[in-house]
Amino acid sequence: MRVWNSWAHCRIPNGGILRRVSLDLVAQLLISKRRNTRTPLPEAPERFTGARKKFLEAGYKTTVWNRTPEKAKSLVEKGAYLAKTVAEGFEASELIVICLLDNKVVNATLKQAGPLPHGRVVVNLTNGTPEHARETGSFVLAQGAQYIHGGIMAVPQMVGTPAAVLLYSGATETYQSVEKDLSIFGAGKYLGTDNGTASLYDLALLSGMYGLFTGFNHAVSLVRSQDGKETSVTEFLPLLVPWLTHMTGYLHLLAKQIDEKNFASQGSSIAMQVPAVQNIVQASKDQGVSPDWIRPIQGFLDLAVASGRGNDDLSALVELTGEIKKEDK
Repeated sequence: MRVWNSWAHCRIPNGGILRRVSLDLVAQLLISKRRNTRTPLPEAPERFTGARKKFLEAGYKTTVWNRTPEKAKSLVEKGAYLAKTVAEGFEASELIVICLLDNKVVNATLKQAGPLPHGRVVVNLTNGTPEHARETGSFVLAQGAQYIHGGIMAVPQMVGTPAAVLLYSGATETYQSVEKDLSIFGAGKYLGTDNGTASLYDLALLSGMYGLFTGFNHAVSLVRSQDGKETSVTEFLPLLVPWLTHMTGYLHLLAKQIDEKNFASQGSSIAMQVPAVQNIVQASKDQGVSPDWIRPIQGFLDLAVASGRGNDDLSALVELTGEIKKEDK
């Protein structure tokens, strides 16, 4: 995710419970409860139009904080109150939701805030590793606050819409206490009590996404490499997208095989895949396209064959991922 440069405290008219929203003028969003603010929710960046509408519909009222106060000027001009320090914001908030550049920035911000007020709930949506989440959780819990870690499975334009999915993990009772508040961002998926689980699933889903983008870029590079022909990528998509869509259906079979530990090929064995991938690598070289896009899967296929798993299905490759080289750790 991107850096949250501004935080805002909001009040919603539901029996006096107060919320806090943090808006980065460039990228992201944040919410938390506040005890005593009455200013109206300012206009959010355009990429958060959906979330802004939901806050407005809910009657949120806002106070803001920004590491660069000038960036909060437009919010203040619309009626928001500008908190002077991080500590002031944390003290005023019952629910603190953080989304920053990385774990290092999160830790620095928490230390800048000073001792966390007892009983506060900190929800950290910053992308990081499971260990990062557990370490931050331990830091927060040691100060008497509660901690939930989350992952945002959405591009900024999706935040605040039904299409957005957010993953959460941490103490069950803590999550349940803020679940309704967090629903302003999108559909929540609670994954259990280990603070690191949300990060693990977040990174796993992103890995699947980057694998898709890797294949897309390699495929496009190949068709654009044809001499003497201006290849339109847009015109190539009607071939690529249906093919990939059909292949995603194959994932259900692979998942079943992995769960049942029955990897016997049902028609497309690993041994059969090897020559095809070798041809892709050679064609890439011939066309002046880097074969590095596809080399990782080639390495796993070759390893599978060398391990006597050539007659298995592609799902068997998951059995080869348990061991990594020491230098990769």
